[in-house]
Amino acid sequence: KRENNSHIDCGCPREKKIPVLELEFIKAQRTKAEGQGSMQMGSIDYSETKKQIANAKKREQIREREQKKKMKSEEAIQREEELCQDMIQVRVDNQHFPPGSESGAAAMANAANPLTHRNNTPQN
Repeated sequence: KRENNSHIDCGCPREKKIPVLELEFIKAQRTKAEGQGSMQMGSIDYSETKKQIANAKKREQIREREQKKKMKSEEAIQREEELCQDMIQVRVDNQHFPPGSESGAAAMANAANPLTHRNNTPQN
């Protein structure tokens, strides 16, 4: 038994037992005389409620800030990967078409339109 004599000795699992503070309230409710017990439900604690609301807002702001940071870092990683892919493509194009020759895009465009290709100029 506890010092405050409020705990009931039972063999229930720990997670099913009622917390000590609540047991004190239950005992006071059972022993009250004429509608008045030693523990009564009070009115709203405005200052505590205000603090809890402010703390909840702060936690939400922190969560949103962390989520934005995560999104920004993911976007930065994606942009960096795209840039790397572009650089790899430029290197591949430069290997197939050395500087001074047509680029890969120009060669593809000229191959698609035979009239613009140098060797296929129309004769008048």
